[in-house]
Amino acid sequence: MLVFSEVNLKLKLANLSAFDLSTFSWSCAARLLPGFFQWHEHLSLPPPKDVQQIFDSGLDRLKSGATPIPSDALLETADALLVHMPDETAEWSMTRPIAEDAIASLCYGLRCLATGDPQEAVWAARRGYESADQLGIFDRSGVAKPLPSEDLLCSHPIVQKELERQNRDVKLILQGKHSAVLHIVMTESVFDV
Repeated sequence: MLVFSEVNLKLKLANLSAFDLSTFSWSCAARLLPGFFQWHEHLSLPPPKDVQQIFDSGLDRLKSGATPIPSDALLETADALLVHMPDETAEWSMTRPIAEDAIASLCYGLRCLATGDPQEAVWAARRGYESADQLGIFDRSGVAKPLPSEDLLCSHPIVQKELERQNRDVKLILQGKHSAVLHIVMTESVFDV
């Protein structure tokens, strides 16, 4: 059974280039974005267009092979995205925590593009894991109490699938297959098992 470990993931990512780290971060954010859009559908609200535009712009930058460079503008964009994060008073649905994780993961991806800091990539991956965990909680317990145990949640197929995808992405990046990662993740979602 796969488990999420920030320490182990950071060790795996520590020697990767800024481009590698940004590709990994973007792959984590890509799987969460469908939850952001589904949350807006649940609320019968149109999603903000700038979220998709920001994601597409970063994706285009990575697809073109442009190396991340320090950029205050990217950091400002990441901070500006936080206005789209669901607040505490927002109507709850299964997709609300995933919408929050999607925005946070996208922010970490932008910060990784700007700084090449492995910690940003780890945090993007953590948000993917946490979203899968939330879906596992919802699936195993719905609104019933008590919540399933951590071991039971970690073994949930959605959690295991997200961890498998993260491992796959790192392996492909280590093999220099960045375009394969960016292509694959556009067909995946944290909701898929």
